[in-house]
Amino acid sequence: MIIAAIKAADVHLPSETRALGLAKFKTHLVTILNQMQREVHNFVQGENVPDITFLLGGYDWKLKCFRLWRLQFDGSRDSFIADERTGSNSFGGMGKIEIAGDQEWTQEMRERLKILVQTKYGLDMRQPISARFDMEPFEVIRDLLRKSNANDSIGGAPQGVKIYQYLNSGDIGVFWPRLTDGRLFLSGRPLLDYERATIKSVLDPDSLNSTWLSGSSVDAASNMNRANETAFKRAEDCGENTESMIED
Repeated sequence: MIIAAIKAADVHLPSETRALGLAKFKTHLVTILNQMQREVHNFVQGENVPDITFLLGGYDWKLKCFRLWRLQFDGSRDSFIADERTGSNSFGGMGKIEIAGDQEWTQEMRERLKILVQTKYGLDMRQPISARFDMEPFEVIRDLLRKSNANDSIGGAPQGVKIYQYLNSGDIGVFWPRLTDGRLFLSGRPLLDYERATIKSVLDPDSLNSTWLSGSSVDAASNMNRANETAFKRAEDCGENTESMIED
C-alpha cells in the first residue's frame, strides 16, 4: 500500500505536477487504499480488517499551511477513513502532532514527550506562549530506539523526512547510534563506504545540529564536526555577550 501511495503521486499527472491540492490528493489516496482492500479475496476468515495506520502530511499550497491526517481502517464502514489532526493532540499549544504504531510504544512516547515538553515549557506547555515543537519528538524516538532490544517491536536507526513549503521533500540522514562511533543512515539503511550521496539535511542525534552532504559518509562526518564546532563557538559568543550586557 505504501508503494502504491508513492506510485499514485508519480503516475497521476495532477499530483505529479502539484496541481492537485493536498486535501484532494488525500481523497485520491484513500480511494486507492480502499480499492486495494476490495481486491483482496483470499484472506483468512476474520482477517479482512487491516491492522495498519498511515500518517499523511504535507504542505497545502491552497490554504498555505501544513496539514496532517491519520488514515485507518474502520471495520464498521469496511473502508479506510482519514481523520485530520487540527489540534495539538493534548500537548498544549505546541502544534500539530500525530503518533502511530504499536499501542505499547505510542503510549510510552506520549508520556515521555509530555514530560520533556513540560520540563522545557512549564506544566501547561505554554511558557512562553510562543512555545512550539522543535526536535522534542525526535529526541523521544531516539531514546526509545537506543534502549530497545531484539525482543521489542521497534529498533534500528530513526528515519526522517523534511517537508518544505515549496512542495518538495527530502530524506534526513542520521548518524547512528552516535556521530563519534556510528554510521550514516538514510531511510533506515547505512550508506556503504564507497557511496556518494547528495543529502539536504544530515543530523547529529545528540547535538541536534544539522548539515548537508554531497559526498561520502566520511565527508558527512567532517561537515557535521564543523557544524558542531560552529554552533559551540556561537553559543560561547552569546554567553560572553550576555555577561557583558549584565556587567554594563
